[in-house]
Parts: sequence; C-alpha cells; structure tokens
Amino acid sequence: TRITGLAFNGTRIVAVGNGTSNTIAYSDDMGVTWTGLGTTILPNTSSSSIHKIHWSMGRFIISGTTSAGGTILYSKDGIIWRTGSAPGAIFTSSANRIYTNTTMHNTVNFPTNKILCGNSVSYDEGTTWSQIFTGQIDAVGYNGKYHVFGAGPGGNSYVSYDLSNVIQLRIDMSATFIESNGNYWLMGGQAQNSGSLLRSYDGFNWINTTMPTSGYYCTGADWSPNLGRWSVATQQTGTNATQM
Repeated sequence: TRITGLAFNGTRIVAVGNGTSNTIAYSDDMGVTWTGLGTTILPNTSSSSIHKIHWSMGRFIISGTTSAGGTILYSKDGIIWRTGSAPGAIFTSSANRIYTNTTMHNTVNFPTNKILCGNSVSYDEGTTWSQIFTGQIDAVGYNGKYHVFGAGPGGNSYVSYDLSNVIQLRIDMSATFIESNGNYWLMGGQAQNSGSLLRSYDGFNWINTTMPTSGYYCTGADWSPNLGRWSVATQQTGTNATQM
C-alpha cells in the first residue's frame, strides 16, 4: 500500500493511494485512526498510479488515474464523492496532480481563478483545458505568488509567475508532491543525486532535508496551520512498507 496524497480541511484528513483494499481513506483524529472508502470510487490500485488530492474552495479534489484514463473527483466532506471529469473524457491517459490558486470558495466568479493538473490549466472550473508546456508533470504547488511544477521521471521542473512563461530548475527530483506553508516549500519524491525531501525558500534554490529513516522516499505531504507541523507520507524503496 502506498499513500500518494494528503489533504487537510481543518478538521478532517483525507488520504489517497493505491492500496488493494482502499484507494481513499479519511481520519477525524489527526491521523490516529482511519476509515477506508474501498476502491469503487477510485478503482486503480496499481503501484504505478499517482493519485493526488487537494482541499480548495470548500472541496476536496482528487486527480486520479484509471484504466480508462485520468479522472477528477470532488467532495465537500471527503466521504461522498462526485465525478468532475469522467475517466478519459479530458485526460486521456492520466491526471497526475491537482492544485488551485485559491483556498476559499468565491461567491462571485473571478477571472484569475484557475485549476492546474499536470502541465495543463483550466480557467472555467475544469470545462476546458490548455497546455502550458510539454513534458510530464507529476506535482504542482502554489504559494500565492508563483507556481512550482515538479517533473515526472526523467523530466524537467519549472517555476512560473504567469503560467505563460516558465523557468527551468536544476534539480534531479522525480517529484510526487510540492507544498508550501507560506514560509518555504517542500518537494518530495525520488532523486538520483539528492535526497527524497527538498526544501526551498524561493522556489529556485533547493536543499536536502534529512529524513528520520533512511531508505524511504516521499509520496505525499500536507501542512497543518493549527499544529504548525508537516505530515509526510513515505514508502521504503523497493517495498510496499510505508511510514508517516
């Protein structure tokens, strides 16, 4: 079982992954106990799938991959889920990462609201999508000023202020998540010449963060403002053993 994404709405944590029994689970006690939702909602349990989840605009939003292609799911409570984009309808092969540039629901429509998934952007709540650049992107983060795009295996990572022009980063991380707590960034995944967890204060310069247990790579993370700390999900290299 591998956890590939975590999201927290202030009271509930929702996790996604590729467990054989559950691909979505939630916790109401800060991760002490968990309730699984099975595999019917998100049916892909393949170890290569990278499901992601984000809390924004009063909803949990999942970007997932099924045998029929990428899918977008959303839920107000993390338990009852609805389909925003059917498998393969928009994302023909996979939907690798979900992120938005606002954390509160708007009662009126603002033209700058956007949804990002991989290397594509939607300005109309997911109805139509435009590709920003080519190349596989498995992680996207936003800190209120600029976006950071994390590459898939063998790809390039980028920073963009306007989603029109991008600046390539010189890192070798195959990213599974990028998150900001408002003060600094964390990027996790697998890397050839650096650690599996990187930290940056400007999005351009990244340094290695020592993991408490060696032999593990990072699969997901979320920042809790209430507790002032990170929750990081990891998996042991070459096995299905996980830690948090």
